[in-house]
Amino acid sequence: MSSSDVATPAKRPARRKKSPVGAIIAAVLTIAAVGGGYMWNKARTQAAAAATATQYKTTTVTVGRVKKTVSASGTLQPWRTVDIKSRAGGEVKVLAVEVGDSVSGGQLIARIDPTDSLTTYRQATADLDSAVARRQQSSASYGLQTDQTRIAIQNAEASLASARASLAQSRARLATARTQSNTQPALTRSAIAQAQASYDQSVKQRKQLDATNPAQKAQTKASYDQAVANNKNNEAQLARQQSLLAKGYVSQAAVDQAAATLSVTQASVGSAKAALDTIDASLQANVENADARVAQAKAALDAARENAVAIPNQRNNLAESEAAYAQSAAQVKSSEASLAQARANAQNNAIRQFDVVTAQATIARSEASKQNAQTILKQTEVRAPATGVVLQKYVEQGT
Repeated sequence: MSSSDVATPAKRPARRKKSPVGAIIAAVLTIAAVGGGYMWNKARTQAAAAATATQYKTTTVTVGRVKKTVSASGTLQPWRTVDIKSRAGGEVKVLAVEVGDSVSGGQLIARIDPTDSLTTYRQATADLDSAVARRQQSSASYGLQTDQTRIAIQNAEASLASARASLAQSRARLATARTQSNTQPALTRSAIAQAQASYDQSVKQRKQLDATNPAQKAQTKASYDQAVANNKNNEAQLARQQSLLAKGYVSQAAVDQAAATLSVTQASVGSAKAALDTIDASLQANVENADARVAQAKAALDAARENAVAIPNQRNNLAESEAAYAQSAAQVKSSEASLAQARANAQNNAIRQFDVVTAQATIARSEASKQNAQTILKQTEVRAPATGVVLQKYVEQGT
């Protein structure tokens, strides 16, 4: 043989078993790009045969390069060997080449039943759609959870503010009730004592009127009688002075003095007469005023005594205020607990957000699975990657 390599079949590998997931090597073909090598080997062989004949050639000796020819024997090997494999699992429906066939790039070599690969691709597509739906659901759930948490916190804060306001009002009412409960008995006793004293004084003054009114009326009558008597005396004195003046015993001044005195007594009579005429009405008015003061004092005394009855009511009000305050304090604690719980529930937002992230990761994994299934589905048609010669096949059609 010549020094050219000769393509020989490589050692046949053992038949691979199907994998658990159904992805097996359906067809393995070895293609050797030996076309050019074969032509080169043929030319060398012909040249060697021609050299066996005796030939002579002469030439002029010149200075130049020395050519050295080496002849060798061996096995012709292809310069590149390609193992064509497919990850698609299923029956080989078509095996379009045989050993020794020349193939060109893109030529169909084998076709594998695409049923399993198509099913896997469809399942991967469905898984991707399901993952997208789960992400949408997780996103919606996360948004809803966030809104609910925010509203719950706002409501809890409002309830707590209202409970604290109610507690402040209850505290103020309780302080008022305690003050009234502590001071009311003393105030009531003092009010009763004052009212009793005022009543006693008004009764005493009324009784004094009963004693002084007759004397005052008699005094007024006596004053009137005295004024009348004085007036008569002054009239007589004036007449006497006028008589003496006529006789020349007194001066005109004495007469004038007697006339002036008479005028005074006449005025006194008028005043005394007016006082006597109005004394009964005046005394009656004083009696009525005194009776009114007695009645007013009696009403104040009765009211003060009635306030003494309110002391037990003040104690009841105090008990009610204490109960209301305790209830308001409990409501504040309950509202604080509700707010704390609402804020704690906000941690669920992170869980919902993690669900969204997980769903997104599932989408990425499903997209990769779909892409892988699509690649395997495409590999159900095995084509030559380049021009060459089929050196060996490891499967047969129908396997």
